[in-house]
Amino acid sequence: MRDLAALLHITLPETVICSVTHEESGAFPGFPHLPSFVRVCFENRCGEGSLIHSELWLPDHWNGIFVGTGNGRMAGGIVHSNMAPYVAEGYAAANTDMGTSGYPERNLLYAAVPTDFGWRSTQRMTEVSKELIRVYYGREAKKSYFIGASTGGNQALQMAQRFPEAYDGILAGVPANNRIFLHTYFIWNHVHLRKPDGRVFFSDDEIPMITAAAVRFFQLRGDGRPGDNFITRPIQDTDTIHAFLEFLHTEHPSFSEEQLAALEAVYSGPVNSVTGRRIYNGMPIGSEKFGCGIRDCQAPECPFFMPFRWVFGWDYSPYDFDFAADLDKVSSMLSPAMNANNADLTAFRDHGGKLLMYSGTADPCVPYPDAWRYMERVQEKAGGFATAAEFCQYYLLPGMDHGAGGDGATHMTGEKYTSLLDVLRDWRENGNTPETMLAVRMENGGKVWTRTVYPLGSAGFPIKGRPPVCDDWYLETV
Repeated sequence: MRDLAALLHITLPETVICSVTHEESGAFPGFPHLPSFVRVCFENRCGEGSLIHSELWLPDHWNGIFVGTGNGRMAGGIVHSNMAPYVAEGYAAANTDMGTSGYPERNLLYAAVPTDFGWRSTQRMTEVSKELIRVYYGREAKKSYFIGASTGGNQALQMAQRFPEAYDGILAGVPANNRIFLHTYFIWNHVHLRKPDGRVFFSDDEIPMITAAAVRFFQLRGDGRPGDNFITRPIQDTDTIHAFLEFLHTEHPSFSEEQLAALEAVYSGPVNSVTGRRIYNGMPIGSEKFGCGIRDCQAPECPFFMPFRWVFGWDYSPYDFDFAADLDKVSSMLSPAMNANNADLTAFRDHGGKLLMYSGTADPCVPYPDAWRYMERVQEKAGGFATAAEFCQYYLLPGMDHGAGGDGATHMTGEKYTSLLDVLRDWRENGNTPETMLAVRMENGGKVWTRTVYPLGSAGFPIKGRPPVCDDWYLETV
């Protein structure tokens, strides 16, 4: 075994190595199939109140590659399950709590916390991990990759935009990159689906009725294969929203005008109350019954409300939110650290980096139109699809909700490889640019179907029938 003391006593800026332990094969709690590895726990303190916890796992039999892994939601803990699959295959892997561990009130007290959450925790995790790898193995990693989805997708794009030489390949699944305005979308949905007195607009029985009607509506329009119980590519401009609401009312006359008006607001998305400017897209039609959909948005607690409490305090209510002045204040304070909207990936491309992105059509948590529009902007900056596709691609998976479920695809794989990390490695290390991917439906451990999907902008997925209200929302604060 290599010298563990060298790791414990390493000196790095703003870094404390908390513990270094050797975990025997099969002994780490909850992961009986892991090989033996060294577990390094470390902290970074980057200003008053900053406290970032990270872990790096170093397998005894290392394949020479480092994998940074993403977190989820508002983080607040290390996600061992995101690290374990890679360590099992011989990769060194790291994860960070993004600086939000501890009692919630702590996060309200310090200005460092939003920056730690936005990008600094991921950068420090990466920088420190690479140095620990060098010291422990006596050589640097041959290549480094980042794998994340949702909040992890935001982390992924933060690294591509801010630290373009940190990773050789990046997977950004269902990326929550337009972070502050995504959180504003949840406030909009909450206040339109739940009254201040606690009255909600839809029962648990009614919500799946809406989704089922949406599938029938789009099937009748010819969008999707006969027999599918999901929507392949829901385009919901204003005319489509109105047409669907009329269809829904015909199918279910019991839905009231008040309920239909609430749905119209949710599908259309939030707007600035003074200028009328679009803030964010609406909830995709056909995603209503899934996580972060109608049920969660009309729960007593508004989803993902913490950033607004960072600005306005613990007692602040969603019903207090002004979709003009308060939005501008939150954006000016938090967007520079928490949003990842910069479409100029020139430095990442010049480093040789490869970026793979995907969304699901039935995801109400991080709706696909925002990632779609971001990739359009990347392609515009890069000089068009053909040029951009050599280093970045975006795929839309039919019927998938937030990254792993739904009534359609449950995940994405490569045509040649099951692992998306293998796709990235082949692309970066061997120059084999993907031309298509596979949307896969898995049930009970078995494969139900696969469908070929094409990158946005290609002949198989042309940029037409653009998703709703994408052009004028808040994108300038990166």
